[in-house]
Amino acid sequence: MIFNFRKMINDHRGSSSVLVMMVMLMLISFAVLAMLSSYSHYKIASKNASWTKDYYRLESLANEHYAIVKSLVADAAGHGFKEAFVAGLSEKNSEAFHWSLEEDAENDRFYVTIDSKDVTSGRQFEAKLSIVLTEPQHPQVRVIKWQEIPSAFDYDSGLLFVDPEE
Repeated sequence: MIFNFRKMINDHRGSSSVLVMMVMLMLISFAVLAMLSSYSHYKIASKNASWTKDYYRLESLANEHYAIVKSLVADAAGHGFKEAFVAGLSEKNSEAFHWSLEEDAENDRFYVTIDSKDVTSGRQFEAKLSIVLTEPQHPQVRVIKWQEIPSAFDYDSGLLFVDPEE
């Protein structure tokens, strides 16, 4: 029996099956790509949600510390402000609440720097407040600086950087 290639090439039997298989392969590959893309978007969105939740928890902590300072200022108003205020701040000192105090005697003001630290995320927030004592019975608290302190970035020690000029 002689095999006729020309007749086999012109015969269209089975071509629809090949076409269906190719279409199925394309649909499966697009489905896999869509799944990978949606998974990567999900990971990015969950990281963003986690970062946002941590940030607002940290800012809430800083607001609590700001409220503590305002209440201590109100309690210490009058004569002997500095001693009463420092004593109140010293009682509140903790792992999440650190403070420092600067006195500007010429302008009747104090500058309080509050470092708030969220112990769960390790993020830090800094607030610098000005306490104006022009009226000793009614001191004013003003916010000078209110920001998150960026954390240090650790490089992967497995990466080797070389000087291209050497």
